[in-house]
Amino acid sequence: MATLQLQHLDAAAGDVITAAGPLVAYDVTTAAVSYRPDGTLTVEHPGLQLVWSLVDAPADGAVLAAEVDLNGDERLVRCDRVEFPS
Repeated sequence: MATLQLQHLDAAAGDVITAAGPLVAYDVTTAAVSYRPDGTLTVEHPGLQLVWSLVDAPADGAVLAAEVDLNGDERLVRCDRVEFPS
């Protein structure tokens, strides 16, 4: 079993985010999603990054973490955004 974790990272442009396995990052400022199968992402724009990654054990500070069974069917990661009027 692997663990899918979510981290909120306040990153500067040029910072490198790494994970032991593949990662998906959502740049909150630009609403851009990046997938990195090698687990390495160089941040292009400063600001909040929501980062999902497959790891053996969750990192300190992970916002969410859940064990997932990777045997069997393919998986899909969706990054939807909903905005409400202020």
